Amino acid sequence: MTDLDLRTAVWLTAVLVGMMSLVLFLLRNSYPPYVRGITQWSSDLAIFLLLAYCFQSGAFGRISSRFLLPI
Repeated sequence: MTDLDLRTAVWLTAVLVGMMSLVLFLLRNSYPPYVRGITQWSSDLAIFLLLAYCFQSGAFGRISSRFLLPI
């Protein structure tokens, strides 16, 4: 087995987070109403997936710093 580098670890983490985000998003209506924030949790995980993809593809070098500053 070859060594596990940082990009592979980030990509595997991003895939698992993406699946967790999808599960939370699809099951958010089955939780009781007093459990709040599940939609926000799933959207936050989806944002992490997007940022991990940008990190993996090297898109941060091509994106303007004005866009990345709020993130």
